[in-house]
Amino acid sequence: AEIFTHAKEILYLNEALYNYRTSSGMTTKFNENYYQDFCFVNSYIKKYKYLWNIDDFDELYAIKLFTITGRSVTQSRYNQNMTFIDRKKYLQKIINDADFKNYKYLYKNIKSHLKVNYQIFNTLLIYKQYLIIHILLKLKNINGQ
Repeated sequence: AEIFTHAKEILYLNEALYNYRTSSGMTTKFNENYYQDFCFVNSYIKKYKYLWNIDDFDELYAIKLFTITGRSVTQSRYNQNMTFIDRKKYLQKIINDADFKNYKYLYKNIKSHLKVNYQIFNTLLIYKQYLIIHILLKLKNINGQ
């Protein structure tokens, strides 16, 4: 954020310039602090909101936030021992987060920018459909998706 703030010129490339491994590492491990860790980074970015003067900052921030939320929900499936009660508590921590509450009003406007599975899980999370989320994640584990 600090480098971005002081840069004289920025170039954005809408291209994939790296290969993403899905068979090892973070993509197959559950980190209970995943959402909170990203929210810490996001809080730092929000401090620069007024310096950057980006017209659609809130919408862009909401896209990032709900991407992180979707990833946090789907990643929880890698905790094979997570009971429904455990998952519900985990999900409640997310929906009780101040950013989640504050940016929820933008969800309908930005959800088309999210991956389909993140749209599904975020929508279910907003409506507190914990059991459906739990069942879908268990099914994803069975199917290996």
